[in-house]
Amino acid sequence: MSKRKTIDAFFKKKDVSNSEIRTPVAVETNVNTSMPDEHPSKCPKLQFEEIDRDPGSRKQICEFPINKQDEIRRVYIKKGPYQPKHINYPYNDDTHHRRFQPSWFNSHKDWLEYSPSMDAIYCLPCYLFSKKPIGHPGSDAFISTEIGDAKFCILVDESRDESKREQMAIILRFVGEECFIKGRFFHIVHVKDTTALTLKNEICAVLSHYNLHIENIRGQGYDGASNMRGEWNGLQYLFLKDCPYVYYVHCMAHKLQLTLVTASKEVKDVYQFFDYLVNIINIVVASSKRNDELQHAQAGQIENMIASNEIETGRGANQIGTLHRAVDTRWGSHFQSICSLIKMFDATCKVINTISEEGANYKQRGDTEGAYQVLTSFEFILILHLKKEIMGITNVLCQALQQHSQDLLNAIHLVSTTKSLIQELKDDGWEPLLASVISFCEQHEIDIPDMNARYTKGRGKSNIYFLIDRLIRLGLTLPVSTATTEQAFSAMKLLKTRLRNRMEDEFLADNMIVYIEKEIAGNFTIEMIMDEFYSMKNRRQT
Repeated sequence: MSKRKTIDAFFKKKDVSNSEIRTPVAVETNVNTSMPDEHPSKCPKLQFEEIDRDPGSRKQICEFPINKQDEIRRVYIKKGPYQPKHINYPYNDDTHHRRFQPSWFNSHKDWLEYSPSMDAIYCLPCYLFSKKPIGHPGSDAFISTEIGDAKFCILVDESRDESKREQMAIILRFVGEECFIKGRFFHIVHVKDTTALTLKNEICAVLSHYNLHIENIRGQGYDGASNMRGEWNGLQYLFLKDCPYVYYVHCMAHKLQLTLVTASKEVKDVYQFFDYLVNIINIVVASSKRNDELQHAQAGQIENMIASNEIETGRGANQIGTLHRAVDTRWGSHFQSICSLIKMFDATCKVINTISEEGANYKQRGDTEGAYQVLTSFEFILILHLKKEIMGITNVLCQALQQHSQDLLNAIHLVSTTKSLIQELKDDGWEPLLASVISFCEQHEIDIPDMNARYTKGRGKSNIYFLIDRLIRLGLTLPVSTATTEQAFSAMKLLKTRLRNRMEDEFLADNMIVYIEKEIAGNFTIEMIMDEFYSMKNRRQT
């Protein structure tokens, strides 16, 4: 039989019924007759073989003698997939009232089989042509020798592809027979929208197609989008309605990402630092020409450092790279961006300085000059090294949380360790950090401020916004109470007593000023007072 005829015969629809489960198949035998066989077979042919149509109870192909397996396959191909339609399909449980639908035979008529004895569906081509023995009658068409009846978790996320179609990826996480955690890519589905109900229906359809039950789900992991984690209408709530054991876990790597981004934005100087960092990198790698200049400058720097024995040579060492852009959705990219800038600081400064002097227009030259001033400031270098230290710790946690074999207990331990390392950096890391920053600034000829001097930042508020300064002064001038006048009267009672009740008002006022304003009076010396009297009238000094 030719290959084409075999394929056509296999995909031809056969009308079968429940009475055809076991069919005696008569096969020609090599017996003595009056006409001898012109081409005698080296292997004896089948005499009678009982073919079991029920995919749940029949023998597997590998269980037949190897010289008979092809004939068995031809018999099954001729009969076609077993699809009984006039039987009562049982419900799988009393809660959801689900059962096999005979209409599925119409949509999968060329391969779908149903087993009345097992109440399960099978794939005929997989049964016939699977090259490895399988644990259950039928085949492993729907799910691997890996999941079986084990409980599993679903991990779901959605994104748009290049054709702007919304795609939903489904990952299954389970513990295999060897007690190792496994995460397998399961399916990707095009969804018309990303509402929770649509996603839930599509997930259920895929699981049902592969004979996986929602009742076996024990966990669901998504990102923090409202359609996924919503407590009343989110995807996790819809699954919890069907099965109360489907615990929801918000992606810990995503939570760490959100925490780091939010924390960095709360500190004004750090928020500005990342803005400056993005601007500097965009200026340098904005075009191929500038990127070539960066690599050329880096190559020259490496040659000089090798010549002065500042760095070692070796296979794979001293590679020429480029600056990495930071992306908010991947916090690890921020760490790579910072490390690349520190590594290529001299080359970056050289390219930016060249652009500021030879830019095509005044705007380009002005913007680049501003970026150069920021890049070579002590404040920028300080935060650059500070974030490198902090993010070097958090980056290890970020990478660990993205491992497929990660589990909750180990993740909690990693979070605790990360917090301890950050606290240790906070308590004991200032002096080493400052020494590293000062050494970097000295190496690259960056001005270092006097740490013991009084801190000032920019010009006064009063010189730039003089009207606001006047308004504030007027507001501060307004009195709150008259308690100071009461204090003056208290001083008056101590100075003008019954024994000194004849002093004049001017003399009384002078005495009260000296008494009340003791801080001012304390600045006057005897010599200053004598000079003042001498200037008023020539007097004789004694």
